[in-house]
Amino acid sequence: MKPSRITTQLPTLGIFAFALASVWSLYQLFNNSALHPTPLYWIPATLVELVTAWLAFQSVEAARQITRSNISKQDKRFAKLIFGLCVTLAIPTLAVSFAANSYEFRGHIGLASLFPVSCIACAVASAIPHIKSAAVDVKVERVREDVQKWRDRAQELEQRCAMIEQRCAELEQELTAAKQPRAMTVPDSTDYERICAGMNGNTPSNAREVNMVLNDAGYYAVADSTARSWV
Repeated sequence: MKPSRITTQLPTLGIFAFALASVWSLYQLFNNSALHPTPLYWIPATLVELVTAWLAFQSVEAARQITRSNISKQDKRFAKLIFGLCVTLAIPTLAVSFAANSYEFRGHIGLASLFPVSCIACAVASAIPHIKSAAVDVKVERVREDVQKWRDRAQELEQRCAMIEQRCAELEQELTAAKQPRAMTVPDSTDYERICAGMNGNTPSNAREVNMVLNDAGYYAVADSTARSWV
């Protein structure tokens, strides 16, 4: 077993060790208080201390569950119920352990409370590694969420860059096509009539305007006399 594993288990072992330390005192209290003493009182004395240790451990575990941030409301309510029951049931057994130790140590309050208080302290200490581990898990989860968020953002930006590159390529093709010289052809009156049909009545009024319209449409200019006759 690794040292870290042993260190983690020490508080749990201490719960039962300090609880069982009161078995002799509780056994003596049973025998001296009973009308008919019997060695069989070892059994209930041991069971009472084991139950005390178990209740103390479960109380701390339930409290740890209550303080978790990723627990559902239903589980939290159940953990609160378990915590309340364990604390309520542990009070009488701890009181009996205190009374037994007080009887054994002739009313010395410090010695009487030593084993019960140590049992509770070990129960609290057993939850500390879990609390630290839970805090680390929360930090790791937050880091994972941030990493995933930035990955999604990077993917979105990558898609936008691809769209921009595609649009730039299209504009470059259009610009290249616009720079290429158009093939000019010789017009006739039919071509001119077709051009004028799409001008919504804004037809040229002189030869110069006729040739400008023809040039814009990709045709060579015609003689002024021809242009005037088309007007």
